[in-house]
Amino acid sequence: MGGYRLSLNNITFLVLVGLLCSGIGLQSGFAQTTFVFSHNEDASYASIVPADHQLVETDGSGVYSLFAPALTSQLPPEVNIDAVDLLIGDRVVFSLSEDAEIGGTIYADEDLLLWDGASISLFWDGSANGLPAEVNVDAVDIISESPLVFSFSLEEDALLPGVGLIADEDVVRFVAGSGFLASLDFDGSAQGVSPEVDLNAFSRDTDTLWILSFDSATVINSTLYDDGDLLQFDSAGGTFSLYFDANAQSIPEEVELNAMSFFAPTPTPTPTPTPTPTPTPTPTPTPTPTPYWELVGTCDTFEGSTDGWTFTGLSANTADASYTGASSSYDNHKLGIATDDTTNKFGFWSGAADIPASTSNLYKFVWTLSTNQADSLKVPTIRFRVLPSDFSYSIAMTMQSANASSNPFMPTSTNEDYNMYVLPLSTANMFPNFDVYDFTHSGSSADSGEVYLDELCVYRMDVPSTGWTSISTPAFNTWSALTSIPPYHSVTSGTSGGLQLTSSVSESFAFGFWVSPNVTDMTADTLYRVVFTVSTSATSPPNGMFRVASQDYQVSYRLRYYPGTAPDSDGEDYPVYFETHNFVTGEAGFNLNYEIADFENTQGGTITLSTVTVESHPVIP
Repeated sequence: MGGYRLSLNNITFLVLVGLLCSGIGLQSGFAQTTFVFSHNEDASYASIVPADHQLVETDGSGVYSLFAPALTSQLPPEVNIDAVDLLIGDRVVFSLSEDAEIGGTIYADEDLLLWDGASISLFWDGSANGLPAEVNVDAVDIISESPLVFSFSLEEDALLPGVGLIADEDVVRFVAGSGFLASLDFDGSAQGVSPEVDLNAFSRDTDTLWILSFDSATVINSTLYDDGDLLQFDSAGGTFSLYFDANAQSIPEEVELNAMSFFAPTPTPTPTPTPTPTPTPTPTPTPTPTPYWELVGTCDTFEGSTDGWTFTGLSANTADASYTGASSSYDNHKLGIATDDTTNKFGFWSGAADIPASTSNLYKFVWTLSTNQADSLKVPTIRFRVLPSDFSYSIAMTMQSANASSNPFMPTSTNEDYNMYVLPLSTANMFPNFDVYDFTHSGSSADSGEVYLDELCVYRMDVPSTGWTSISTPAFNTWSALTSIPPYHSVTSGTSGGLQLTSSVSESFAFGFWVSPNVTDMTADTLYRVVFTVSTSATSPPNGMFRVASQDYQVSYRLRYYPGTAPDSDGEDYPVYFETHNFVTGEAGFNLNYEIADFENTQGGTITLSTVTVESHPVIP
């Protein structure tokens, strides 16, 4: 896998490491990493003369250069960049040391601004989201753009809604839709930081290793650190160590580092919240740690190469139709698949099988799509698939416009993110597939156009163990069996011990399924989990598939098992995870499908669905 879009710490400040083992400059034991920073005053060192509103780039070798001069040239020279984080796509989020007018617009020092490579705009309005107008944001660390989640620190103590009084040495988290979180990301006083100093730079290196800087020299745990130093804080052990000695790297002693951001992609942190000191003698319980996504490897951005993805335009005859290959394209930053007015076109791009899998982790695949088809009802059907290298199961998400009067779920010319959830059934490495086809239309109404994959990022976390709410499921006597579906061979159904489907070992291409009534109307910002429990006594059972489909079938999510992950007589749980999407309004309810397909004539037997559970959980940023 290759950078990240949603968790945008991938380019956040770190400091070069492993440079000198003599105790000067960067401390030993870390990988050298390029970063940018700003400081509190004009300075001169290593043949550059940066102003306090400019950003400096270095790789830790003592060589420095100005970063993004086109950005800083638009800033008034009297203001300072005092918070910065770099985002994928050469974008920069930053904050100013004071209110300033830029391009005819006045921005406040509690705002976050965005540089998109050409112009500056408002990224986050601090006062509109509850920050007092007199405070100044002076450190920022973006965790996710959609939904927006970030950590930040303030230049002075302040009262925040839902949090209370926070100090200028603390780090707070903001979550779009929830506001400020009461549990601090970093509680300075609880970690021995003097209330006389201000934390003015903050960035995560790993889940538990964070990089900090303060506005003046300070003693922490009997060790003196200068205001030009970067400190590494181990949140797991609660210990500090010197990470970067600015003076030893030619930066003048009087200069204070007051904003920083890494270039190198780093995992989305899973911080353990530090207990907030209780203001009264009555003890309060330690908050339950909130789960967070960790980036797996780096995102595939297709900049300069296909990142190892390969295309297949499938031409094949099957039981129900003949398919011809769709065409592909690559234009230096995205993968394309095109269909035309000819029905039954199919093609797919496959990534490398380099995504490590754990059966105790939930994975989120964030697919970024666009299309050149302006009519949402003619966008070809899109399918995302994730398969293991041993092909023992597959998990898919499908979007289609067939028989729809409208479909706001389909992509447009503007990049849109689609979240797909995967709980692996084995530890074999996983690989992604991006499919496009137009199986459902013919003639002049055929789907046509090109769909583009602009980026794929993969995240993981431990499966959340709390926060789930049970949802009632339709009783089995309300489900319907569809056992004869031409041109496939029929299967038989039964209700002994649950919902049964049986196929014969003498027939290939047998197919049938049970389908439930509507379960519930989906609500916004919700993650759902549907667990199907099935069993069989067959030695070579047919393949099974569990599908959750929106009531209009425009969106569906499915899990299919093959030999290697098939159930046995003791039963097996098969979970399907999916979420509602904020850009879809009035999303329909969903129904449940349990299917078998014995595409080999050596397969056969009875599969029994004994239970189904449905649960919901707030979407995890």
